[in-house]
Amino acid sequence: MPYLVPFPDRVKLFQRIIKVDKEAHQGDGSSVYRIRIRRGMILEDGLTKLNVIQSNLKKRINVVFVNAAGREEVGIDAGGLFKEFWLDLSNLAFDLQYGLFLTTSDQLLYPNPFSASNHFSRESDHLTLFQFVGRILGKALYEGIVVEPKFAHFFLSKLLHSFNHLNDLPSLDPEIYKNLMFLKTYDGDVEDLGLTFTIVQDVFGDQQEIELLPGGGNIAVSNHNKTRYIHLVANYYLNTQIRSQCAAFRAGLNDLIDVRWLQMFNEPELQVLISGKGGHIDVDDLKASTKYAGGYYAMDKRVAWFWQALHSFSPSEQAAFLRFTTSCQRAPSLGFSSLTPPFCIQKIPIRQDDELLPSSSTCFNTLKLPTYSSYKMLRAKLLISISSGAGFEMT
Repeated sequence: MPYLVPFPDRVKLFQRIIKVDKEAHQGDGSSVYRIRIRRGMILEDGLTKLNVIQSNLKKRINVVFVNAAGREEVGIDAGGLFKEFWLDLSNLAFDLQYGLFLTTSDQLLYPNPFSASNHFSRESDHLTLFQFVGRILGKALYEGIVVEPKFAHFFLSKLLHSFNHLNDLPSLDPEIYKNLMFLKTYDGDVEDLGLTFTIVQDVFGDQQEIELLPGGGNIAVSNHNKTRYIHLVANYYLNTQIRSQCAAFRAGLNDLIDVRWLQMFNEPELQVLISGKGGHIDVDDLKASTKYAGGYYAMDKRVAWFWQALHSFSPSEQAAFLRFTTSCQRAPSLGFSSLTPPFCIQKIPIRQDDELLPSSSTCFNTLKLPTYSSYKMLRAKLLISISSGAGFEMT
């Protein structure tokens, strides 16, 4: 069983599998697709441009951003621009406003069973989008990009195994599961409850009765058939109502990541693989994996001020700092020791003037930190940069 192998070892195996696959598809990296993306049209341009190259998504992609004036932004994409684009694209694609996904009571994502009714001109349109979104997640995993979306356990299980069971139902709707368990242990006459082999769903305010099997409206639930009823209800909610959406999403994911590669992980582990380590950022772990350049060294007073400042930041400020320097606001699944290239603090000498802001090179996970005159000044300037994106470089 794969779970007997420690999670970090399985992640490393997964990464090795992808590395071999990349060598087959990217070769020496000379074959690169260049795409122009308008800042205000990231989802629309992403859908258009990526559909053109969908059979070549495993190849390297370089991004050129176009500003509001229609001009190409300055910057050479050594990986940071693509990473920024893919993070923004994933956030938009999984946004609830587009009607492809809903959230559980725990705010975890799963496919919207009624996505076909959300302003799509053809029945197949929403499935095309689910396939596209599956490719977005697949490419993120393929390139080792930690993305924001967090998924319901039953949906992750669906991606891994394609079929869900009754014990997956609590992660979708604990109340329905609770009611079914009540029915399972009910020692009275179930027929007195007046149930039939149907369920009633609210579809945009319209109460629709759905038969769980042919003629289900005329079949009463009894003590003899209640177990079948319970499993049919669970099957409908977990499998039937989202079958086409999950199949399309899984197909898109499989274009980049062979789903069999993921089956060495369980559902919580797959979520870590997708969105990195949750919770507070481990500043000490980042510090232990940091390199220094330009004249800085670990015992430099300004380096000490920097770590003091980062420790003092709120969790949201620490996440903003991580995004400012690496494009991702969560730690990699194996911690900062697996960040490639390693996080680096580069010295930027200044003389009298403390006005210069810290900048970053996300392609190289590098913070460019001026030699400020005091801890107070360093902390204030760093907060300005991470909150406004000032000094954000891509070269």
